[in-house]
Amino acid sequence: MSTPSPEQAPMFDPRTCDAIDLIEHLGDDVPPEARWPKTLADLFRVLEAANRRAGMPPDRAALDARDRVILIGEYFGGRMVYIPKGEALRTAALHALIWSEFKGNNQQDLADRYGINIVSLYDILKQQRKLFQRRIQGRLFEQ
Repeated sequence: MSTPSPEQAPMFDPRTCDAIDLIEHLGDDVPPEARWPKTLADLFRVLEAANRRAGMPPDRAALDARDRVILIGEYFGGRMVYIPKGEALRTAALHALIWSEFKGNNQQDLADRYGINIVSLYDILKQQRKLFQRRIQGRLFEQ
């Protein structure tokens, strides 16, 4: 989309419209980062870099990042937000990886490879087995 025509301009107020309307009215325009609040500019750079790393063309990567930053700003704007470092997600990914490599008889190898003790490995396998069974069987007796 393009910017609003002079006739449409009075109907569109970027200060009061919702995020989706703002995105639609911006079209292919990515405002200069220098005019953005620092946190939003930082988010934009992270998202744009992730998009480019995923193979998106530079112009599309920037537009997608801009749209996501607008939505994040709309939702979280004005709030005090703590963003965790994602250690729980990293741990969950590691545990899923360990489960995928478990062959039934390679416990010590996995413990050595991932630098954990055998007791911790058994705890991880126990948790992952429960998750696996829940995915396969569902929650038969839970309401």
